[in-house]
Amino acid sequence: MRLSLPRILPVATVLTVAVILMPKPRQAPEQSPTPSPNPKGVKESNTRNVAAIARAVRPGGRMHGNRSGEPQQQLSTHTNPGSDTTIETSKPAGPDWTDILQRHAEGDKAAFREFLGSITPDNTLSAWQAARKTRLTPTDRGNLYTTLGKVGGGTLVTELMAASDPNAALAVQGWGHSDPTGALEWFQQIDLHGDKGLQKYLSASNQTPEGFLDKIADGLLNSLHPTPDPSDTETTREAYSAETLRFVESLMEQDPGKGEAVMRELTERLIQLYDGNTLADWVNQMESPVIKSASVQRIIEAGTFKSAPLEAVDWAYSLEAGRTREVGLSAAFGQLGSGVGGTDPAAIANQLNQMPEGREKDFAINGFAHGLVGNSPNDALTWAGSISDENFRNTVTENINRRIKSQTTADHAP
Repeated sequence: MRLSLPRILPVATVLTVAVILMPKPRQAPEQSPTPSPNPKGVKESNTRNVAAIARAVRPGGRMHGNRSGEPQQQLSTHTNPGSDTTIETSKPAGPDWTDILQRHAEGDKAAFREFLGSITPDNTLSAWQAARKTRLTPTDRGNLYTTLGKVGGGTLVTELMAASDPNAALAVQGWGHSDPTGALEWFQQIDLHGDKGLQKYLSASNQTPEGFLDKIADGLLNSLHPTPDPSDTETTREAYSAETLRFVESLMEQDPGKGEAVMRELTERLIQLYDGNTLADWVNQMESPVIKSASVQRIIEAGTFKSAPLEAVDWAYSLEAGRTREVGLSAAFGQLGSGVGGTDPAAIANQLNQMPEGREKDFAINGFAHGLVGNSPNDALTWAGSISDENFRNTVTENINRRIKSQTTADHAP
């Protein structure tokens, strides 16, 4: 069964049907604490969502205004992060959740569902603050933010960003359920480079721009365009891919970074629907190096080569020189740096040191350094400092520092 590129990668056109953020951080596997040597020298979308997405994009990728006939709240991604995560609000305080959350802490799963069911537009912030005082599983945390976003919408998302909450993007999934037009238009208006407040938020919450966009893209796809089941017909699965790719291409005309984010998240979903050979053939047919590199990155990051991680390096080298190969090498060496498949990072260091200087080596070091963050953060910074291109070196070092800080504060997040 083949994934037909001609049918799923049409010329960029207006999005008329459903769809729709450093590599997406993943938990590094356990590995030997021995540090590596230093480098030398240093289900189908509903009708409401279809209509919302069609309204959100003009032919050629530009946005429509609100045509629902209802007043539309103007939301900005601009934030004013502070050192204190307490939000001043005139909204009434929520109920006393002490007993409910105590029962949750003692293992009563129904208690947390009761807590989520008690969240209203008037107490979203109070619920958020109360949940921060208890330890949540990743599933509970996802359910919390989805509920907060569904109930509080865009206002709640921007308030969480103002409080420097690193999980604010998780609430976009819920927002997409309750207000698909608003969530989509907000995503399209994000300006990572020009919005100083957003830049401060990413810095204060220790997030990379790419990771932030990936989280939002993931939430929007989950809420607006759920992945088909692997048992669904080939027609259904290819229609899902085609619809999402049309949106990717419309975004590429507006902001390639957002198009890449959605492409990475689409690829992760296609991995569930097709075998590796089919995906590889599909990628090899792609013409856009930007779209192709995003797909290559996620295929490798998702663990497609986890049993034979060196094959990911071979695949990356088999791709055409330029962006696609560079991104592929970064993803492949990221897996090696994290010890996937029992790989010894120290042995990989020798391979890196022997590579000729240039962009391919810089991208390989970028991936390797990110892979080391989970187990050897100091080595990660040392490797980042060996990147030859100054601007790239500074960006990678900044992103790795954010990831290291994020790891140290993760246990304190709700």
